[in-house]
Amino acid sequence: MTQAVFADGRDRPMDFRPTLPVALHRAAQRFGDREFLAHGSRRISFAAAERQSADWARGLLALGLGKGSRVGLMMPNSPDWALSWLAAARMGALTVPLSSLYQPPEIAWALRHNDIDTLLVAAEYAGHDYLDRLERALPGLTDQKAGALRLPAAPYLRRILVWGASDRPWASPAPQALLAAAASAPEIDDGFLTAVEAQVTPADDFLVICTSGTTAEPKAVAHTHGAALRNTWAYGPLMDTRIGDRIYNALPFFWVGGILRALAPALFEGATIVFSDSGQPADVVDALIDQKVTVLNLGAGMVHGLRAELARRGAALPALRVGFGPPLDRDGQVIPREQRIATALGMTETFGTHSSESEFAAAPPGMAGGRGRSMPGIERRIVSVETGEVLGPGEEGELQVRGPNLMRGYLKREREEVFTPDGFFATGDRCSIDADGCLWFNGRVKELIKCAGANVSPLEVEAVLVSYPEVREALVFGLPDPGRGQAVAAAIVPEPGSVFDAEALRRRLKGDLSAYKVPTIYVELAAEDVPRTDTGKPKKELVAQRVLAQRTAARGA
Repeated sequence: MTQAVFADGRDRPMDFRPTLPVALHRAAQRFGDREFLAHGSRRISFAAAERQSADWARGLLALGLGKGSRVGLMMPNSPDWALSWLAAARMGALTVPLSSLYQPPEIAWALRHNDIDTLLVAAEYAGHDYLDRLERALPGLTDQKAGALRLPAAPYLRRILVWGASDRPWASPAPQALLAAAASAPEIDDGFLTAVEAQVTPADDFLVICTSGTTAEPKAVAHTHGAALRNTWAYGPLMDTRIGDRIYNALPFFWVGGILRALAPALFEGATIVFSDSGQPADVVDALIDQKVTVLNLGAGMVHGLRAELARRGAALPALRVGFGPPLDRDGQVIPREQRIATALGMTETFGTHSSESEFAAAPPGMAGGRGRSMPGIERRIVSVETGEVLGPGEEGELQVRGPNLMRGYLKREREEVFTPDGFFATGDRCSIDADGCLWFNGRVKELIKCAGANVSPLEVEAVLVSYPEVREALVFGLPDPGRGQAVAAAIVPEPGSVFDAEALRRRLKGDLSAYKVPTIYVELAAEDVPRTDTGKPKKELVAQRVLAQRTAARGA
């Protein structure tokens, strides 16, 4: 495929071999004593991160791990998460970040499905006792000895290394156990590690991201070094990460967003990642002020809490350059709403963004409101949902993607189950691509609501609702209705300070939409109560299930 040349720089060639060890050595050489990780008084430079992760990597090798060993990480965002990940990935292990939100059944599934042999885990965080969760997840764990685990529930698991206080006989203290293992095998020195790293190739498995997507079935998405690093490298210019930026990142490292928007750009560009003691607004504001943060990557629902905390203190964030407020261009001017590109579109399977424009510029002519052109190497096509026929410019159907940035596949799923015969992946997104290559997102393929024989597009109704100043976010979906097949329902997140008024919304919508498109069911949601995928998409099917359950319970009462 001939790759277009983009003025925004997304087609910049890589100046290094796309493997994690090469990227880490490049960062240490270029940025040296610059801060890479900052948590309170703990400051770790790029050079120190390379050194510490090398010592831990030598320990992993001394314990018997090698290329393809499956190393799970279950920790909150922290310097230890970053160093552990660097240590395992640089020596060729397949890293499997696990959600720090997992409950025991989810932990059991993740360890078993991903065939984890070594788990790196925090003892606790923000009141969450991960050691207790592990014991509830793995029957018989309490009878095991450290370093020699044999558990039918997780048959490949051999060791669990714990960061933090632990009195469990099955746990090895970390990083002490890694340093002791390295010291006991002096032949596994820096030269040996260098030889190991030289065998890590762009084609090797790099990491697995566990995601439920927009369905309830968990998936384990496997990416190679080359796929993940190429896409994060290409996305950098669109975020305008700069050397010396100090990034506060609320997006978890166990999903794509935290790596795409924090870890990778910091490594590539020489930025600092700042951590807070917890995700509570008071702790976050402390970190933003004390660490003079310049870039914010916030999760959904955090903005209101931070604004309230700043207002309570009468504080400001004078160092902040981007991430809090309306989008700005590179000159610091607000981009008018009618000139803004919509948010980038991507997914775990493409390691983040597959379609986007610059976050720091007005949309190219004719693209305002669209999702933008393709990332380098990504091929996109629109096919008919009914026939699979490839459609032309402007025609709506299902988006399929292909290219070197695409996942290798799902663990324990055969290739034929996942990809088309010619190598495309069906995204499930209902889209069109215009003659200029701009992608327009029109909802999910299975989201159309059938109401009294008519088709209702949830995206159309949502677009009208969010145009109202009192509506921050709207989720529209169908609920079973005995008379009409489905009723149109809307879950509304009001703007801070606005009062939710379902009847007022209904009256206003009647003037903007055909009658059959106007929701007959309205519920109010807090922003933090909207369940989301790892790429930030709301899980509307979960919201629909909750609303249906509440209505059923109310009728039963």
